[in-house]
Amino acid sequence: FWKLAYTKSIFVYHVGGGSIPRNADRVLKFYQYRWQYLGKHNILPFRNLIKVLVSLRVLIELVLLYILSLFKKEMSYKVKGRVSLYRLISSLK
Repeated sequence: FWKLAYTKSIFVYHVGGGSIPRNADRVLKFYQYRWQYLGKHNILPFRNLIKVLVSLRVLIELVLLYILSLFKKEMSYKVKGRVSLYRLISSLK
């Protein structure tokens, strides 16, 4: 079992914890693999329309997150992730 000690003189914290870049990678892989899977099984009837709509949604998220990142430094990771996602979606065939 863990033994924890609490003292008011020590204050420890961290921002993020390193999971945010991994989350962005996980989202990228999800979009890539989902697109490949749906394409393989011919479940993307209007492929170009879907691509435009998803790109538009990600672009709106990107703009909003960029505006928020001007006020909150932690949002810069999310902006980078959305930029990568937008590029990925643009490159999908």
